[in-house]
Amino acid sequence: MQALVLGPLALCAGADRLPLGTPKQKAALALLVSRPNTVVSVDDIIAELWGERPPASALANARMYAANLRRTLAGVPDGPRLTKHGEGYALSIDPVEIDVVCFRDLVSRARESRARGSHVDAAALFDEALHLWRGRALADVPLGGALGAWCAAVEEERLRVVEDRAQAHLAAGVVDRPVTDLRGLISAEPLRERAYALLMQAQYQSGDVEGALATFDVARRTLVEQLGMEPADELRRLQRAVLN
Repeated sequence: MQALVLGPLALCAGADRLPLGTPKQKAALALLVSRPNTVVSVDDIIAELWGERPPASALANARMYAANLRRTLAGVPDGPRLTKHGEGYALSIDPVEIDVVCFRDLVSRARESRARGSHVDAAALFDEALHLWRGRALADVPLGGALGAWCAAVEEERLRVVEDRAQAHLAAGVVDRPVTDLRGLISAEPLRERAYALLMQAQYQSGDVEGALATFDVARRTLVEQLGMEPADELRRLQRAVLN
């Protein structure tokens, strides 16, 4: 069994995808997957599905969603199980079956390789981690407060890994791919100063001094226009280093 959250939500038993039910039932499942092997109170589920003003039927509906999910999982031999604990529910699942857990494990291993100076290995592990993403986390799930915050945090992890991979490639002497990756990242997230700094390094290492200085100008203009702030010291040091 695999629980996939780095993209549309899915439970896969081999090549088969299990039916997950209505959008709110999927949101309940997503909340349980985001807190594996932990009791999630029915109040937390209701708050996630209906916010501060749940309907009178919220408790009955939440219990119905849990019962439906329990029946779905019961049909998978040796798969995860949803069990009731007082006024809450826990999804019992091997963490290695959840893609975000595998993503974090690969990232941890990549950073250990980087710390040892094995930049080629680190880049390969970062790449493997990013290949687990199939789109925006929980892309087909209606997000309430808890899942919205969880998805934002996981997305920030992904962005940092894109930057880490570029840094590992640069340390290994590879410049073409980081330039392409970082331009794409900056296009989607134009306020990431670390991405600008890495792009300047990649351009400079490739001999594109003019491009590196132009990247600094774009970064400064974007930060001033959108945040009303000048670039941090790192970017300014890089600009001076390129000029010198």
